[in-house]
Amino acid sequence: MAMIVTRTPFRVSFLGGGSDIEEWFSRHGGAVLSTAVDKYCYVTVRDLPPYFDYSIRVSYSRVETVGRLANVRHPLVREALRLYRKRDVEVHYDADLPGRSGLGTSSAFAVGLLSALENGAGRFVSKRALADKAIHLERRVLKERGGWQDQIAVAFGGLNHVRFSASGYTVEPVCLDAAFKKTLIECLHLVYIPTRRISGKVSFSNRTPTRRFVPQLRFLQDSVEEGIRLLKDQDIQGFGALMHECWLRKRTISRVSNAAVDAVYRAGLRGGALGGKLLGAGAGGYMLFVCRPTDAAAFKRRIHPLNLVPIRFDDEGTSVIYYSTGKGA
Repeated sequence: MAMIVTRTPFRVSFLGGGSDIEEWFSRHGGAVLSTAVDKYCYVTVRDLPPYFDYSIRVSYSRVETVGRLANVRHPLVREALRLYRKRDVEVHYDADLPGRSGLGTSSAFAVGLLSALENGAGRFVSKRALADKAIHLERRVLKERGGWQDQIAVAFGGLNHVRFSASGYTVEPVCLDAAFKKTLIECLHLVYIPTRRISGKVSFSNRTPTRRFVPQLRFLQDSVEEGIRLLKDQDIQGFGALMHECWLRKRTISRVSNAAVDAVYRAGLRGGALGGKLLGAGAGGYMLFVCRPTDAAAFKRRIHPLNLVPIRFDDEGTSVIYYSTGKGA
Protein backbone atom coordinates (compact mmCIF):
# COMPACT_ATOMS: atom_id res chain seq x y z
CA MET A 1 0.00 0.00 0.00
CA ALA A 2 1.31 3.48 -0.89
CA MET A 3 2.05 5.80 2.04
CA ILE A 4 3.37 9.34 2.35
CA VAL A 5 4.25 11.45 5.40
CA THR A 6 4.62 15.22 5.36
CA ARG A 7 6.05 17.55 8.00
CA THR A 8 4.83 21.14 8.15
CA PRO A 9 6.04 23.81 10.59
CA PHE A 10 3.86 26.04 12.72
CA ARG A 11 4.37 29.78 12.54
CA VAL A 12 4.93 32.80 14.77
CA SER A 13 3.62 36.15 13.52
CA PHE A 14 5.46 39.25 14.71
CA LEU A 15 3.79 42.22 13.05
CA GLY A 16 1.01 43.14 10.63
CA GLY A 17 -1.60 40.56 11.65
CA GLY A 18 -5.08 41.62 10.54
CA SER A 19 -3.85 43.31 7.36
CA ASP A 20 -3.66 39.84 5.72
CA ILE A 21 -7.46 39.60 5.65
CA GLU A 22 -8.75 39.81 2.10
CA GLU A 23 -11.53 42.27 2.95
CA TRP A 24 -8.78 44.63 4.10
CA PHE A 25 -5.85 44.10 1.73
CA SER A 26 -7.99 44.07 -1.43
CA ARG A 27 -8.70 47.76 -0.69
CA HIS A 28 -5.75 48.95 1.40
CA GLY A 29 -2.91 46.50 0.79
CA GLY A 30 -1.37 44.53 3.63
CA ALA A 31 1.90 43.26 5.09
CA VAL A 32 3.08 40.80 7.73
CA LEU A 33 6.39 39.79 9.27
CA SER A 34 6.36 36.16 10.38
CA THR A 35 8.53 33.09 10.74
CA ALA A 36 8.11 29.35 10.71
CA VAL A 37 9.38 27.59 13.85
CA ASP A 38 10.61 24.13 14.72
CA LYS A 39 7.28 22.81 16.01
CA TYR A 40 5.49 20.68 13.45
CA CYS A 41 2.45 18.74 12.40
CA TYR A 42 2.83 15.40 10.66
CA VAL A 43 0.26 14.17 8.17
CA THR A 44 0.24 10.58 6.98
CA VAL A 45 -1.85 9.53 3.99
CA ARG A 46 -1.91 5.91 2.90
CA ASP A 47 -4.02 3.67 0.71
CA LEU A 48 -6.42 1.69 2.84
CA PRO A 49 -6.28 -2.09 2.33
CA PRO A 50 -9.55 -3.62 1.08
CA TYR A 51 -10.08 -5.74 4.19
CA PHE A 52 -12.07 -3.38 6.39
CA ASP A 53 -15.77 -2.63 6.66
CA TYR A 54 -15.09 1.06 6.02
CA SER A 55 -13.40 2.90 3.15
CA ILE A 56 -12.08 6.01 4.93
CA ARG A 57 -10.30 6.29 8.27
CA VAL A 58 -9.35 9.67 9.74
CA SER A 59 -7.36 10.01 12.96
CA TYR A 60 -6.83 13.35 14.75
CA SER A 61 -8.18 14.21 18.23
CA ARG A 62 -10.84 11.62 17.44
CA VAL A 63 -10.98 8.64 15.10
CA GLU A 64 -13.51 8.39 12.27
CA THR A 65 -14.20 5.25 10.27
CA VAL A 66 -16.83 5.74 7.57
CA GLY A 67 -18.01 4.11 4.39
CA ARG A 68 -18.90 7.31 2.52
CA LEU A 69 -16.98 10.54 2.05
CA ALA A 70 -20.04 12.60 2.94
CA ASN A 71 -19.97 11.05 6.42
CA VAL A 72 -16.48 12.35 7.28
CA ARG A 73 -17.03 14.91 10.04
CA HIS A 74 -13.70 16.74 9.82
CA PRO A 75 -14.51 19.43 7.21
CA LEU A 76 -10.96 20.04 6.00
CA VAL A 77 -10.26 16.34 5.45
CA ARG A 78 -13.64 15.75 3.84
CA GLU A 79 -13.31 18.59 1.33
CA ALA A 80 -9.64 17.88 0.56
CA LEU A 81 -10.47 14.26 -0.24
CA ARG A 82 -13.41 15.44 -2.33
CA LEU A 83 -11.18 17.79 -4.34
CA TYR A 84 -8.80 14.93 -5.12
CA ARG A 85 -11.57 12.33 -5.54
CA LYS A 86 -9.75 10.18 -3.05
CA ARG A 87 -11.33 7.01 -1.65
CA ASP A 88 -10.05 3.94 0.22
CA VAL A 89 -7.68 6.08 2.22
CA GLU A 90 -6.40 6.65 5.74
CA VAL A 91 -5.41 10.13 7.01
CA HIS A 92 -3.52 10.52 10.29
CA TYR A 93 -2.63 13.82 11.99
CA ASP A 94 -0.02 14.26 14.74
CA ALA A 95 1.44 17.48 16.14
CA ASP A 96 4.10 18.74 18.52
CA LEU A 97 1.73 21.29 20.11
CA PRO A 98 -2.03 21.64 20.67
CA GLY A 99 -4.21 22.99 17.90
CA ARG A 100 -6.38 26.11 17.90
CA SER A 101 -3.75 27.99 19.86
CA GLY A 102 -2.51 30.76 17.57
CA LEU A 103 0.35 29.05 15.74
CA GLY A 104 -1.37 28.48 12.41
CA THR A 105 -2.00 24.81 13.21
CA SER A 106 -5.12 24.41 11.07
CA SER A 107 -3.38 25.89 8.04
CA ALA A 108 -0.35 23.67 8.68
CA PHE A 109 -2.71 20.68 8.62
CA ALA A 110 -4.21 21.93 5.35
CA VAL A 111 -0.82 22.47 3.69
CA GLY A 112 0.55 19.13 4.93
CA LEU A 113 -2.54 17.22 3.79
CA LEU A 114 -2.57 18.84 0.36
CA SER A 115 1.15 18.16 -0.04
CA ALA A 116 0.59 14.49 0.79
CA LEU A 117 -2.29 14.18 -1.67
CA GLU A 118 -0.38 15.95 -4.46
CA ASN A 119 2.86 14.03 -3.98
CA GLY A 120 0.95 10.79 -3.50
CA ALA A 121 -0.54 11.34 -6.94
CA GLY A 122 2.97 11.66 -8.34
CA ARG A 123 2.85 15.41 -8.88
CA PHE A 124 5.55 17.85 -7.83
CA VAL A 125 3.99 21.00 -6.43
CA SER A 126 5.74 24.21 -5.41
CA LYS A 127 5.42 25.77 -1.97
CA ARG A 128 3.58 28.70 -3.45
CA ALA A 129 1.10 26.37 -5.14
CA LEU A 130 0.53 24.58 -1.83
CA ALA A 131 -0.10 27.89 -0.06
CA ASP A 132 -2.53 28.91 -2.81
CA LYS A 133 -4.37 25.59 -2.64
CA ALA A 134 -4.64 25.80 1.15
CA ILE A 135 -5.99 29.36 0.96
CA HIS A 136 -8.54 28.21 -1.60
CA LEU A 137 -9.57 25.23 0.52
CA GLU A 138 -9.88 27.10 3.80
CA ARG A 139 -11.22 30.45 2.60
CA ARG A 140 -13.19 29.57 -0.55
CA VAL A 141 -14.36 25.98 -0.15
CA LEU A 142 -14.81 25.83 3.63
CA LYS A 143 -15.58 29.57 3.87
CA GLU A 144 -13.64 29.87 7.12
CA ARG A 145 -12.94 33.44 8.17
CA GLY A 146 -9.34 34.50 8.55
CA GLY A 147 -6.28 35.82 6.77
CA TRP A 148 -3.78 34.40 4.31
CA GLN A 149 -0.53 34.65 6.25
CA ASP A 150 -0.67 31.24 7.97
CA GLN A 151 -0.84 29.15 4.80
CA ILE A 152 2.03 31.13 3.28
CA ALA A 153 4.24 31.02 6.37
CA VAL A 154 3.98 27.28 6.94
CA ALA A 155 4.35 26.37 3.26
CA PHE A 156 7.41 28.55 2.58
CA GLY A 157 9.21 28.37 5.93
CA GLY A 158 11.77 30.96 7.00
CA LEU A 159 11.53 34.54 8.25
CA ASN A 160 9.56 36.45 5.63
CA HIS A 161 8.11 39.82 4.71
CA VAL A 162 4.81 39.06 2.97
CA ARG A 163 3.01 41.83 1.09
CA PHE A 164 -0.65 41.60 0.07
CA SER A 165 -2.60 43.47 -2.59
CA ALA A 166 -5.71 43.07 -4.70
CA SER A 167 -3.60 41.13 -7.21
CA GLY A 168 -2.23 38.60 -4.69
CA TYR A 169 0.89 38.43 -2.54
CA THR A 170 4.68 38.43 -2.65
CA VAL A 171 7.09 36.69 -0.27
CA GLU A 172 10.48 38.26 0.47
CA PRO A 173 12.88 36.48 2.85
CA VAL A 174 14.29 38.76 5.57
CA CYS A 175 18.05 38.19 5.59
CA LEU A 176 19.74 38.79 8.94
CA ASP A 177 23.32 38.42 10.10
CA ALA A 178 23.76 34.80 11.23
CA ALA A 179 25.08 35.74 14.67
CA PHE A 180 22.25 38.21 15.25
CA LYS A 181 19.66 35.68 14.10
CA LYS A 182 20.95 33.31 16.76
CA THR A 183 20.71 36.10 19.34
CA LEU A 184 17.19 36.97 18.18
CA ILE A 185 15.82 33.48 18.74
CA GLU A 186 17.30 33.53 22.25
CA CYS A 187 15.33 36.73 22.88
CA LEU A 188 11.99 35.17 21.89
CA HIS A 189 9.95 33.39 24.53
CA LEU A 190 6.78 31.46 23.74
CA VAL A 191 4.37 31.07 26.66
CA TYR A 192 1.33 28.79 26.60
CA ILE A 193 -1.95 30.05 28.05
CA PRO A 194 -4.16 26.93 28.20
CA THR A 195 -7.36 28.28 26.68
CA ARG A 196 -8.03 27.00 23.17
CA ARG A 197 -10.41 28.69 20.76
CA ILE A 198 -11.64 28.55 17.19
CA SER A 199 -10.02 31.53 15.50
CA GLY A 200 -12.90 32.48 13.22
CA LYS A 201 -15.18 33.00 16.21
CA VAL A 202 -13.05 35.55 18.04
CA SER A 203 -10.85 37.29 15.50
CA PHE A 204 -11.06 40.70 13.93
CA SER A 205 -11.58 38.87 10.63
CA ASN A 206 -15.02 37.79 11.86
CA ARG A 207 -16.34 41.20 10.89
CA THR A 208 -15.76 43.57 8.02
CA PRO A 209 -13.27 46.36 8.86
CA THR A 210 -15.10 49.58 9.69
CA ARG A 211 -13.94 53.15 9.21
CA ARG A 212 -13.05 53.64 12.87
CA PHE A 213 -10.55 50.74 12.72
CA VAL A 214 -8.71 52.02 9.64
CA PRO A 215 -6.06 54.15 11.43
CA GLN A 216 -5.16 51.33 13.82
CA LEU A 217 -4.95 48.73 11.05
CA ARG A 218 -2.82 51.06 8.96
CA PHE A 219 -0.45 51.43 11.91
CA LEU A 220 -0.23 47.64 12.31
CA GLN A 221 0.42 47.26 8.60
CA ASP A 222 3.03 50.03 8.48
CA SER A 223 4.79 48.59 11.54
CA VAL A 224 6.13 45.75 9.39
CA GLU A 225 8.60 47.94 7.50
CA GLU A 226 9.72 49.54 10.76
CA GLY A 227 10.12 46.15 12.42
CA ILE A 228 12.30 44.85 9.59
CA ARG A 229 14.46 47.97 9.79
CA LEU A 230 14.93 47.47 13.52
CA LEU A 231 15.93 43.83 13.03
CA LYS A 232 18.42 44.71 10.34
CA ASP A 233 19.83 47.36 12.69
CA GLN A 234 20.02 44.62 15.36
CA ASP A 235 17.88 46.75 17.68
CA ILE A 236 16.17 44.22 19.97
CA GLN A 237 14.96 46.90 22.37
CA GLY A 238 13.30 48.90 19.61
CA PHE A 239 11.75 45.77 18.12
CA GLY A 240 10.28 44.75 21.48
CA ALA A 241 8.91 48.24 22.07
CA LEU A 242 7.27 48.21 18.63
CA MET A 243 5.60 44.88 19.35
CA HIS A 244 4.33 46.29 22.64
CA GLU A 245 2.79 49.30 20.90
CA CYS A 246 1.18 47.08 18.26
CA TRP A 247 -0.29 44.81 20.94
CA LEU A 248 -1.85 47.79 22.74
CA ARG A 249 -3.38 49.01 19.49
CA LYS A 250 -4.65 45.59 18.42
CA ARG A 251 -6.48 45.22 21.73
CA THR A 252 -8.58 48.25 20.78
CA ILE A 253 -9.92 46.73 17.54
CA SER A 254 -10.29 43.04 18.34
CA ARG A 255 -11.47 40.81 21.14
CA VAL A 256 -8.02 39.26 21.42
CA SER A 257 -7.57 39.53 25.17
CA ASN A 258 -9.20 38.62 28.46
CA ALA A 259 -8.29 38.71 32.15
CA ALA A 260 -6.06 35.62 31.96
CA VAL A 261 -4.20 36.92 28.91
CA ASP A 262 -3.75 40.37 30.45
CA ALA A 263 -2.37 38.81 33.66
CA VAL A 264 0.23 36.80 31.75
CA TYR A 265 1.24 39.85 29.72
CA ARG A 266 1.69 41.97 32.84
CA ALA A 267 3.75 39.19 34.44
CA GLY A 268 5.95 39.06 31.37
CA LEU A 269 6.59 42.80 31.44
CA ARG A 270 7.40 42.65 35.15
CA GLY A 271 9.84 39.86 34.34
CA GLY A 272 11.75 42.09 31.97
CA ALA A 273 10.00 41.61 28.61
CA LEU A 274 10.24 44.55 26.25
CA GLY A 275 6.96 43.71 24.58
CA GLY A 276 4.94 40.88 23.13
CA LYS A 277 1.63 39.80 21.71
CA LEU A 278 -0.91 37.01 21.77
CA LEU A 279 -0.51 34.93 18.64
CA GLY A 280 -3.37 34.22 16.30
CA ALA A 281 -6.96 35.29 16.77
CA GLY A 282 -6.73 35.72 20.53
CA ALA A 283 -8.49 34.81 23.79
CA GLY A 284 -5.91 32.13 24.62
CA GLY A 285 -3.17 29.97 23.19
CA TYR A 286 0.42 31.15 22.83
CA MET A 287 1.85 34.52 23.80
CA LEU A 288 5.17 35.67 22.37
CA PHE A 289 7.50 37.89 24.40
CA VAL A 290 10.69 39.70 23.39
CA CYS A 291 13.40 40.12 26.05
CA ARG A 292 16.97 41.30 26.13
CA PRO A 293 19.33 38.31 26.43
CA THR A 294 20.42 39.60 29.86
CA ASP A 295 16.82 39.52 31.12
CA ALA A 296 16.01 35.96 30.07
CA ALA A 297 16.69 34.39 33.49
CA ALA A 298 14.49 36.89 35.33
CA PHE A 299 11.75 36.44 32.77
CA LYS A 300 11.77 32.67 33.15
CA ARG A 301 11.51 32.98 36.93
CA ARG A 302 8.47 35.21 36.55
CA ILE A 303 6.71 32.89 34.08
CA HIS A 304 6.00 29.35 35.22
CA PRO A 305 8.64 27.17 33.49
CA LEU A 306 6.11 24.52 32.46
CA ASN A 307 4.41 27.11 30.24
CA LEU A 308 7.56 28.02 28.33
CA VAL A 309 8.01 26.43 24.91
CA PRO A 310 11.54 26.57 23.41
CA ILE A 311 11.59 27.43 19.70
CA ARG A 312 14.06 27.71 16.85
CA PHE A 313 13.62 29.04 13.33
CA ASP A 314 12.52 26.65 10.58
CA ASP A 315 13.85 27.59 7.15
CA GLU A 316 12.55 24.59 5.19
CA GLY A 317 8.79 24.91 5.28
CA THR A 318 6.58 21.97 4.46
CA SER A 319 8.36 18.84 3.26
CA VAL A 320 7.84 15.17 2.47
CA ILE A 321 9.76 13.10 5.00
CA TYR A 322 8.62 9.61 3.92
CA TYR A 323 7.29 8.19 0.68
CA SER A 324 6.62 4.61 -0.32
CA THR A 325 4.83 3.40 -3.42
CA GLY A 326 3.97 0.17 -1.66
CA LYS A 327 5.43 -1.81 -4.52
CA GLY A 328 8.05 -4.46 -3.98
CA ALA A 329 11.56 -4.31 -5.39
